Amino acid sequence: CSSDLCIISANHHRGGFKSHAYSTQDLLNVIVLPQLILSFTFSQREKPDPETEGSAMEKVERIQSEKRLVDLPLDCIAKVIGSTTPKDACRISSTAKIFHYIADSDAVWAHFLPSDYHQLLSRSSSCEFSGDLSKKHTYLRLSGADGLLIDGGTIHFSIERHTGKKRFVIGARSLYIEWGDTPEYWEWAPEPGSRFEDTAVLQWVWWLEIRGRIRTQELSPGTNYGAYLVYKMGDDKYGFIVPAEVSLEAGQGGEARQTRSVYLDPDEEEREEEGDTPDERDDGWMEIEMGEFFVQEENDEKEVEFLLLETKGLSAKGGLIVEGYEVRPKHRI
Repeated sequence: CSSDLCIISANHHRGGFKSHAYSTQDLLNVIVLPQLILSFTFSQREKPDPETEGSAMEKVERIQSEKRLVDLPLDCIAKVIGSTTPKDACRISSTAKIFHYIADSDAVWAHFLPSDYHQLLSRSSSCEFSGDLSKKHTYLRLSGADGLLIDGGTIHFSIERHTGKKRFVIGARSLYIEWGDTPEYWEWAPEPGSRFEDTAVLQWVWWLEIRGRIRTQELSPGTNYGAYLVYKMGDDKYGFIVPAEVSLEAGQGGEARQTRSVYLDPDEEEREEEGDTPDERDDGWMEIEMGEFFVQEENDEKEVEFLLLETKGLSAKGGLIVEGYEVRPKHRI
């Protein structure tokens, strides 16, 4: 609530009503939250049966609870719904009219959006996120398949639908690619299914090096993240007989560097060493996990670097199509 103490009328007492002083936490824990749970439980029944809905006393208690709820400040109810999840808020919205109004409000969905989402929207030239768009619709669009291109279309930003945590794809144009500005070695061309206007297409090189960076303050605090190289192999691929070294370093000094060997071409039969292979994605691309790191608090300021390096092979290589590095929350299974 807007204050630490709210006073409401409740409990019939000697023919009248007795005033009670409730702290904000009392209101949330004792009155609002139980009512949300009660309404949500009733709403989940597919076919209500009058004979199994509960005793008459339970029905009376539910009605009385709803009346007490109406007397509460709306920001108290919004605070409770905002402390749940986006999925729960959508479910609660369908339980009762009063919940529908509050659960869809900006006051609730402001809890689910990243605290700096306004700054991120300002980094885009898109007109889709106008000032009159509600916070709920902003959330749904940012968590949709399209997300938002920022920084001149070189970075793709989105949020996880079920958590609201931030995700980024750092496009190839924002990466350091050795010889990337030399057309003889790398070509920039559009690729069907890419989030970006163009991708980096390897013509041929001996020295393959692709670096990317992100600052932890750009990410959601209290979150474990994974970094992934997103790419494809063209029909004219060749020369990937030696595994590449992929690594991730969080912070300065290299004390947190993670390194492993991965074959970029999963179909390569002439493998000279042991190494992992990429994973297929649902969107038609492949990915290689570079490593993982944990973002502490909002003031956790450090730089995370991801590196793909293949310099051991004694042959030229080509046919690699790079979309970029994806940084997304990594959930334990």
